[in-house]
Amino acid sequence: MKATITSKGQVTIPKPVRDFLNINKSDQIDFTITKSGKVFVEMPKQSIARHGGMLTAYKPDKALTIEQMDKIIQEELIQKVKP
Repeated sequence: MKATITSKGQVTIPKPVRDFLNINKSDQIDFTITKSGKVFVEMPKQSIARHGGMLTAYKPDKALTIEQMDKIIQEELIQKVKP
C-alpha cells in the first residue's frame, strides 16, 4: 500500500491500515526503526474502556458466558479488519 508525503512531511495513513490498527483521529502511533532500515508502525496502547458497549447490540435475555463474549468480540474484530 502506498501513501504520498505532503510538503509539510505529513502522510495520510490508508483506511485499511487505520482500521487494522484500530486508530482514530488524535490517536498516537509509535514508529520503530530497525538497524536494517525497516520501519514498523505500532498500534497505540488502548484502554479497555474504548471497547465498552461492544456487546450491547446482542441484548441476551441472560448473562453471556466468557466463551460467548470471546466469540462475539472475535467476530466484531474480524469485521473491523476486513478490507
